[in-house]
Parts: sequence; structure tokens; C-alpha cells
Amino acid sequence: MKQSLPFLRSLGAVVLNLIITLAFAAPLRSYMQNPGPDSPWFYWVGACLLYVVFVLQAVWMTRWVDKRPLSDLRLGFGRPARLAAWWGSGLTLALLLLYVGLTQVAGVTGWSWNAGVDSGTAVLMSLVFLMVGPGEEFIFRGYVLRKLEAYGPAAAAIVSSLLFAAIHAPFGRSSPLELTALFLHGYFFAVLAQRTNSIWPGVIIHSVYDVLTGLIWTGSATYSVLAFDTPLGWTKMAYKSLMVLGYLAMLWVIDRKSKEKTYESRTGGRQAANAAR
Repeated sequence: MKQSLPFLRSLGAVVLNLIITLAFAAPLRSYMQNPGPDSPWFYWVGACLLYVVFVLQAVWMTRWVDKRPLSDLRLGFGRPARLAAWWGSGLTLALLLLYVGLTQVAGVTGWSWNAGVDSGTAVLMSLVFLMVGPGEEFIFRGYVLRKLEAYGPAAAAIVSSLLFAAIHAPFGRSSPLELTALFLHGYFFAVLAQRTNSIWPGVIIHSVYDVLTGLIWTGSATYSVLAFDTPLGWTKMAYKSLMVLGYLAMLWVIDRKSKEKTYESRTGGRQAANAAR
């Protein structure tokens, strides 16, 4: 029973998260798909609060259910984490611009802002997209991943990513391509948290990605042709796969740099000690 407890706690956290999401997000989804100036502002405020509740859920389950310190959520932000956050954000922006540029050059999409989205709605949308990263990272890479690491880091990364993909399925994101993309992104964020021992790079990269793509795909009147369930959905899958590969390559470089810096520090320390003798 003790061996199964971490998995049961993780599953319980995901089920609770699903219940919270259903309670908050079910009435919001129609507006998020069809934004317009006449839609109530409190829908967007409610969506922001949903992701704040996600963060509070992770804190509550860590501190009061498991009675563990909040540091278990990997709240540090050391040098590898800072490098990953800034490099990952830059890579996200570069690949997104490349994808958007290629689709426009190929004549697949044009650019025309959705007339139903006014400036006030765009600001509220941005706030919602900005909050998705902290909410999902605190739950899945802060709490769930940490609990599943009782079975090993590799198993934890895979299982937490499967749960991350699965929880999106009840909300219209159930096509095989999209679930695969969600799994890949979840896996990268899990590995990122493990390698940097911090959830903050994931929070920052996730937020940058969601704000940029959210505004483009929701704000543009033409980018719906690239949805996963359309004939051109494979192009979005290719773009997301390339992004994950780029992220993993970035992690490899950061690992190398961190090891070289550690080696130099140790070597320098030994040389200083020898000189003192």
C-alpha cells in the first residue's frame, strides 16, 4: 500500500484538478472559442482565477495534505534554471515566428485580426494565457511529478505527461495529434523541472508560449485552418515536435555548460589550495 501511495496521491491531485476545471471552465469554453466584445468580462476573470486556484491546490496539497515544505515544489531559480528560462523563451519566439512566416509565405494563412476581439478583450485574453503556465506547472511539474518520482525520474516524467495530456481530453482537445503534442510538451516540461531542479523555467516558457500562440490563434480570423483536427493539422504537429526537440537540445547544452562550470570551479579551488601550501 505504501508503494502505491505516491501514485494514488498524484491521481487524486489530477482528479481534484479535473473537478475544479469542470466547475470553473465548462461555462467559459464557448466564450474562449468565440470571443467577442459583447461577451461578459467576468468569464475571463473567472478563467484567471481558475489558474490561481491550480497554484493554491499545489501549495495546499504539498504543505497541508503531505505536510512537506513548499521547497518540494522546486521553487529555486539557480543559474541553470535562469539559462533555460531565457533561452527557452527566445527559442519559443523564434520557432513561432518561423512557423507563422512559413504559413503566410506558402499562402496557407493571411493575417486579419478577428473583428470580434476588441482591445479590452485582447488584454483579458492575454492575462488568462499568462496564468495558464503557473497553474499547470505548479500542479503537474510541481506536485504530481514530484510525487511520482518515488518510482524513478524517467517513469515520473512519462506518467505525469500522460496525465497532463489526458486531463485536456474532456475539453475538446482529444484528437490523436493534439494529445500527442500535449504529451510531448508535458514530457519536456517534466525533464526541464528535473534537470534544473526548478519549476520556474517551465512557468516562464509555458506562459510565453501560451500568450503568443493564444493571441495569434484566437485573435486571427484565419489561423483556425491550422487546428489539429483539420487537414493541415500535421503542420502544427511538426512545428510542436521541432519545438520540443529544440528545447531538449537546449537542455543538453545547458547541462554541458553547468558541468564545465562545476569542473572549472573545482579545479580552480584545488589550484588555489595548492598555491596556499
